[in-house]
Amino acid sequence: MKHEDAVAELNNLIARAKQGDAEVIPRLCEYLDNNPILWTGPGNLALQAQAAWVTLIAGQDKHLKQCLARKVNDMKQELSGISPSPMEKLLVERVVTTWLRVHYCEAHDAQQDEKSLKWAEYRLKRYRTMADLHVKSIGALTMLRKLMPVTETPRVEPPEEKETQIDEKVEPGSPCAIEPTFHAERQHPANGHRIIGRNRLAQLLGVGGGVSVGGSQRKVNDHESH
Repeated sequence: MKHEDAVAELNNLIARAKQGDAEVIPRLCEYLDNNPILWTGPGNLALQAQAAWVTLIAGQDKHLKQCLARKVNDMKQELSGISPSPMEKLLVERVVTTWLRVHYCEAHDAQQDEKSLKWAEYRLKRYRTMADLHVKSIGALTMLRKLMPVTETPRVEPPEEKETQIDEKVEPGSPCAIEPTFHAERQHPANGHRIIGRNRLAQLLGVGGGVSVGGSQRKVNDHESH
């Protein structure tokens, strides 16, 4: 099957499945099983929640949406470290989600007029609740790491870079070729947050991924959010 035909079939399967058509499930499952990138985003409720908060915060501002997606990614990288445990991953997601929530609440309230004392009390109570959830999620992550055994991370020496002469002919795709896609797809710590140089949250907000068709990895856009 050609790549274009596979994309068309996948779109049709997703659309029918969303309408409750059970007949497409076996074929759809074949695509999902062969292409985990199609379900890792939609199947991760933490990412769905983060995407919802980012969309709510940014509104129609596409620039802000992209900036927030990258900020969330940086936070996950910084909080997760090099080799986080599964429980650490869950708590990091929670910390990031509550961070979005509490700061949205704070920014939103700062732009509202004081309607009444009762309204102000409600806003303060809501903010305290969200701030408490954020602090507790940070505390849970901190406590977990205190209880975990300390292990030394082996030092990995960076590979030696080959010096390329100015007059040297470099073929496209070679290790010395200067290609933006090569640098963008550089591997990052395997903590489950990075895919082809971007985070899964960014994918949910409009960045394409890959789908396996006939054993090859090809680019497909706008399927992660289905």
